[in-house]
Amino acid sequence: MILTRDQFWDRLRVRSLDLFPPALKVTSRTAGGQVISARRFGEDLWRASVMLAPHHYGSGRERRTLLALAQQPGMQVLINDPTYVGPNRTGVTLQAVASDNRTLTVAGLAQGSALRPGDYLSINQALYSVVTAGPANAQGRATIAIIPHLRFGTPAGATVELRQPEMLAVVENIQPATFEAAIAGAASFTIQQVHP
Repeated sequence: MILTRDQFWDRLRVRSLDLFPPALKVTSRTAGGQVISARRFGEDLWRASVMLAPHHYGSGRERRTLLALAQQPGMQVLINDPTYVGPNRTGVTLQAVASDNRTLTVAGLAQGSALRPGDYLSINQALYSVVTAGPANAQGRATIAIIPHLRFGTPAGATVELRQPEMLAVVENIQPATFEAAIAGAASFTIQQVHP
């Protein structure tokens, strides 16, 4: 079961979020001191540490229940970076994917507009961050580079969400808030992106 943002994430009052796509690499050092890096197998999946704002005991019961529900087997949640609001543009689609699986052509942008490094986008409930982007041409197409790599099997024509990109995730490592009198401390947990 998937809990939408309005059913779960938007009700938590997130105080801080450390969202980062870990690098899938292994390193080794030679006897001569040279460091060699290579890509590990597997998908680059975002992880985050989440801290919730302190709250009144009454509202804390709802948050505690939501966290308990989110950690049930098979439960997934849709989350986003609550501090980010992207370009207000709909109708953007994925047109092509280069062989590096990081360089994409998207269509549906306004001519001359460009995404910026650090902008988020999502495709099929998977989150990506823009590394480089050129301006859209007269047909509204632009070439962008993203991290992490685009998921294998993502079809051309898929919708690209720019305004409120979100990702599918599971909740892990819940540290419930401790209660003192009528005020509760800040609860925390981690999230791990998953495939839909």
